[in-house]
Amino acid sequence: MTKGIYLIYELPLGVRGGGRMFINLRKALDRRCISLREYADFLGISEAAVQDKLEGGKDFTYWEFRRTCDLLLPEYNADFLFAETILENRSA
Repeated sequence: MTKGIYLIYELPLGVRGGGRMFINLRKALDRRCISLREYADFLGISEAAVQDKLEGGKDFTYWEFRRTCDLLLPEYNADFLFAETILENRSA
């Protein structure tokens, strides 16, 4: 059994990693009862593309980022909405 130190990193917009990404954005959409289909329609892209972006497979464009922050969820801080979190295991 390996013991290690676990570090959490918040990455800037446009940096991708593994696992589930943009959890704050997904929760904010849920709180406003906005489905992924509705969010996709708002951005003018497919639901599959939104899913891929929320999971970190593709980057949000700057236009999608601004539209989300300025028009859809202006009550939230942009850094909060688009914070990506990666859990990394580093052996001690």
